[in-house]
Amino acid sequence: MEKIIEEFRLRFEAETDIEKLKTIHDWKKYANWLEVLAYKKINSELVKENYKLRQAFYEVIDILEINLISRS
Repeated sequence: MEKIIEEFRLRFEAETDIEKLKTIHDWKKYANWLEVLAYKKINSELVKENYKLRQAFYEVIDILEINLISRS
C-alpha cells in the first residue's frame, strides 16, 4: 500500500509541479486530483460496461431477427 501511495504522490508532483505537500492548500489540490482520478476510473468502467451491454443487446436482436425470419 505504501508503494501505491508513493506512486500517486510522485505522479501528482509530476503533473502539478507541487513538490511535497506542505500546506493545507496543497493537500486540498491533492485530494481534488485523487477525486479526478477516481472519476476517470469510474467513467472508464462505465464505458466498458456500456459497450458490453450494447454488444449483448445486438446479439439478442440478431437472434430475434433470425428466429423471426426463419418462422416466415
